[in-house]
Amino acid sequence: MAVRISLDSCPSLGDLYRVSVENEGVDVDHGVYESLEAARKRFLEEASRRKVYGMCTGLGDLYDVPASCNGGSETEVLREHAVGIGPRAPEAIVRAFLFARLAQLSRGAAPVRGMVARRLEEALNAGIHPVIPMLGSLGASGDLAPSSHAFLCIHLGVGDAVYEGRLVKCRRALEREGLDVVQLEPGEALALINNTAWSTGIAGLALAASIAVVEESLKTAVDSLVITGCNSEHFSIDAARAKKLPHIATVAERVMAGTCDGRRLQDPYSIRCIPVIYGSVQAFLEFSAAIVESELCASPENPAVIDGKIYHTCNFHSASVGMACDSAAIALAHVANMAERRIAQLLNGKTTGLADYLRWEGSPSGAMILQYTAASIAMELRRAAQPATVHNIPTSGLQEDVVPNSPAAAMKLLSAARRLAYLVSMERVLQSIAATLTRGQKPVFPYLSLLVEEEDSRLSRRLGLDKVVPSH
Repeated sequence: MAVRISLDSCPSLGDLYRVSVENEGVDVDHGVYESLEAARKRFLEEASRRKVYGMCTGLGDLYDVPASCNGGSETEVLREHAVGIGPRAPEAIVRAFLFARLAQLSRGAAPVRGMVARRLEEALNAGIHPVIPMLGSLGASGDLAPSSHAFLCIHLGVGDAVYEGRLVKCRRALEREGLDVVQLEPGEALALINNTAWSTGIAGLALAASIAVVEESLKTAVDSLVITGCNSEHFSIDAARAKKLPHIATVAERVMAGTCDGRRLQDPYSIRCIPVIYGSVQAFLEFSAAIVESELCASPENPAVIDGKIYHTCNFHSASVGMACDSAAIALAHVANMAERRIAQLLNGKTTGLADYLRWEGSPSGAMILQYTAASIAMELRRAAQPATVHNIPTSGLQEDVVPNSPAAAMKLLSAARRLAYLVSMERVLQSIAATLTRGQKPVFPYLSLLVEEEDSRLSRRLGLDKVVPSH
């Protein structure tokens, strides 16, 4: 079923995931396009009476410099801004971007004609995915470079696109779908590229992936308790409620569904603190997701038409999205710490009652070295917890002097979620080996790494991570 977009509702991260990862189509209410037509009319009326940024003006620090005012100049705006570089974005990220931009346009504040916005709906439903380089946006002044690559393709037929599984010229993809080139009118190019959709789309995918991977890590943690043992007092619902954060009690209830044997009075923190730490992480991710979701329903244009008035704004600045991703990355680092320490506990004979390092007969080291790899990955997640949004390199002279670096924050979180999935897979492999040893059997496999890769491949496909994390 197509995801509905209308004036009176806001899309969710679930909607974004369905469109970008599951390739659902979109269905835009006609009232959205009528609202944009009204905004465009009001914009032109105002621009006929006073100077309006982007309407026959230079851009950025050149806002006071007169510029040509014709359809050709709009093409030049896109050409001059399409300076992204690096590997091309996966199709899921491109779809997330197009969907996020369409959702933002549905607020009716952008001074573009309805047909200009409709082209995003047409591209998504036809599966025309512009080739967009991953690098080039700071998340300020709008996500200019990726947006320009995208709209050159789907509006003007310039550049390459992935269409029907093949790399083709954009114009060819449009022709195959019976779509004409859309010539932009004065002011429309700026209105299109002044947005936070690139940052928001990637952030939405990263938050969805983070939430899903943390859920898998929690399930895996509960399963590990069967091997490590645990004291049920640590998961008391009454004790968890005393912490006041509801998420902690929710996690405690799930842990109590497992089996504890009470072999220790005080469990290690990586066991004892599962409700507190995972509950705290879930609360942070929920908060971060709500921030990103709000940006799906934002009007990021400059200038914007709001309640019939023209405003020059800073709404294109995606600070909130970037900070949400930075916060979520900190949360994932805590889960990585927990996962790596549980892996160490699964390898500790004093914790499990099994042979140290889950060593089997004839093995020189058992699964010892798997913890080394886990430690390496956990350290990567700790590095990823360093905020990206505090790093500022001013652009456009002294005009755009504070930028949020939100695309980097979103990509960093997406990468962190992918690496956390590796730790989940490692823990599950150790559970399998421990279960084999518990049955008095000898584990049989060619290489330990192959077991992890097979487990990770299954998890990655199930969570859609294989579609959203760009290859490097």
